[in-house]
Amino acid sequence: MKEIKLFINGEFRTSSKDYTSTNPANNEPVAKVYLPTEKDIDEAVDAAEAAFHSKEWRSMDQNKRADILEAISEKLKERRNELTELEIADSGSCLRKAKTDVHNAANYFKVLAGQLRKFQFEIKDEGASRAGFSQNFKTYEPVGVCAQIIPWNFPL
Repeated sequence: MKEIKLFINGEFRTSSKDYTSTNPANNEPVAKVYLPTEKDIDEAVDAAEAAFHSKEWRSMDQNKRADILEAISEKLKERRNELTELEIADSGSCLRKAKTDVHNAANYFKVLAGQLRKFQFEIKDEGASRAGFSQNFKTYEPVGVCAQIIPWNFPL
């Protein structure tokens, strides 16, 4: 049976809590999924916060970040057969839908990478004041780490 471990601060780890995902077609176990404890969540947020403030991340330009998103897209494509089979076993999805879901997940990372490459983090705001009086800029920058409970109604 496949084990799905937590990924926290650059390493895979288990937890004292777990869940066994079962194939809805035959009730056979698909994977043992480790669930985070409150301590695991705190450590994950602390690690993300440290990474957010690290020089490596703060100084990384948007094209390098887009490269990372594109690499994720490529990895999903490389593993599409494995992920499709896992999605079918885990959710009971049909083959066509599972293939589409894996394709869409990879495509989202590719699209977001393209958007990131085009995004302007600083925009001169020409209409904010009288011409020649001042120069105004809008600057977009990340504010920090956020934790989210995401919907489980879409695979991957």
